[in-house]
Amino acid sequence: MLTFGPLAPALAAGNTAVIKPSELAVATSALIAELVPRYLDHEAVAVVEGAVPETTALLEQQWDFIFFTGGRHGQIPRPLGLRGVHKHPRRPLPQPASGS
Repeated sequence: MLTFGPLAPALAAGNTAVIKPSELAVATSALIAELVPRYLDHEAVAVVEGAVPETTALLEQQWDFIFFTGGRHGQIPRPLGLRGVHKHPRRPLPQPASGS
């Protein structure tokens, strides 16, 4: 529920979203990666699986808002602060590196 609770209003407001499930919840991550593209618009929602390298790559992107739901201090590559939400027309989602 922590993943999809904030996703619904973000999409309803016309935003795009990227879901990065925890690498520690392998089965849940795999299920999210399988079901989200099947049932949600792939131009609106992307799922990125992985650990620190993938998280670091995501954090290097420019985001208007980050909703972080887990982990302990120091487990992520840099501190996350919730930034103000800005309504934008849909932007293209970051594309996975070729060969992924």
